[in-house]
Amino acid sequence: MKHIAVVNPLERERRELGRIAKHCGAEVSFLGPDASYDFESLDIHQLIKDALAWCRENKPDGILSSGDYPGSIIAHIIARECGLPHVDPALILACQHKYNSRNLQQNVVPDATPRYFLIDPYAIDYSRLPYPFFVKPVKSCFSILSRNIPTAIELDAVIKQSYRHFDTQLRPFNKLLSAYSDFPLSANYLIGEELLEGHQVTVEGYMHEGAWTIIGVVDSIMFPGTHSFKRFEFPSVLSEQVCTRMAAIAEKLLKGIGYHNAMVNIEMMYNPASDDIKIIEINTRMSSQFADLFEKVHGINTYEMLINLCCGVKPRWQPYSGNYRAAASCVLRTFEDQTIREIPSPSDIERVYVLEPDIRIELFGSVGHTLSEERQDGMSYRYGLINIGAQSHTELMEKFKRYKHLLPFSFEPALHSAPAS
Repeated sequence: MKHIAVVNPLERERRELGRIAKHCGAEVSFLGPDASYDFESLDIHQLIKDALAWCRENKPDGILSSGDYPGSIIAHIIARECGLPHVDPALILACQHKYNSRNLQQNVVPDATPRYFLIDPYAIDYSRLPYPFFVKPVKSCFSILSRNIPTAIELDAVIKQSYRHFDTQLRPFNKLLSAYSDFPLSANYLIGEELLEGHQVTVEGYMHEGAWTIIGVVDSIMFPGTHSFKRFEFPSVLSEQVCTRMAAIAEKLLKGIGYHNAMVNIEMMYNPASDDIKIIEINTRMSSQFADLFEKVHGINTYEMLINLCCGVKPRWQPYSGNYRAAASCVLRTFEDQTIREIPSPSDIERVYVLEPDIRIELFGSVGHTLSEERQDGMSYRYGLINIGAQSHTELMEKFKRYKHLLPFSFEPALHSAPAS
């Protein structure tokens, strides 16, 4: 039995790994605090020191994290120090620093790389920028401060919000950049990019001993007129030919930058009018939100794949051998901040599980608190997720409506909203 250390665990890791670990011959230890940090006060070096001391004493067979930041960075740092399978931490940081990531993409797959430029929010000439464009911090999560910029007015609003983001969320990341890379730029910048249109997807897969394996292409469906996710569906409705091209771009990029022995997901955009494929961003981890979607369709949870890879073992699986032909992760979201009056109770959720044992339900927030107190994208307010499997897209939507109706939520106007993320 393999012994796996999970650093700074997500709730999904506790749920999914607790369910499948023994099935795939693994014993799991969860290290450090859960991945819900006060980044402003987080001592990132002490976090690494404590986890490394535990691993040196207990000698696990693999180190993993499906968390973006700082989990995936810390996992590879510790794995390197323990002589276990890993990606160079400097490369993980390069991929997570969106400007450095674009430079890597431009060198390896220029045709799939959007036009981009660096924005220094402390020294900017608004009049010289190529409006309209898309802007985001060079390090972010949950699409915080990511939006279309039609004029200097909208950019100025983002820049004013970005200062707090730099001072709180990015302090640990900048310390990791200084300690484990030689990049000349901190993360205290924004990146501007050409506007992309079309069909957005996530290409998920893994590299093992120099070979690329694609797990699947997942469609990203947005609420109309927004950049806020409405749901994710697998398999994609894109043609096999387009999906094959996307897989080839991912393979060329990952081999070109030297990414090995780990999972990865790459967000891409396919424009049917121009037939172009562009990379949105690289995520140096599996998507924890999709883990059970792949299990529903492929018959294997991607956490099982991750356990194998972090021990240096090639995952064994048979595509499309699951119980369902389709799966979706549906987001419960509103576009006004509200105070939560009621959320589903454990018995409410249990009644749904009795009807649909393979469903996954996640709730965000608690009664009496505003939705803005949770980590949000700054443009909308997520309060739950429902992951379901079905035999068709039509059945997916029918199930979602049915089970959403069985989960009681009620809200009232928020009197005092938390500051936007």
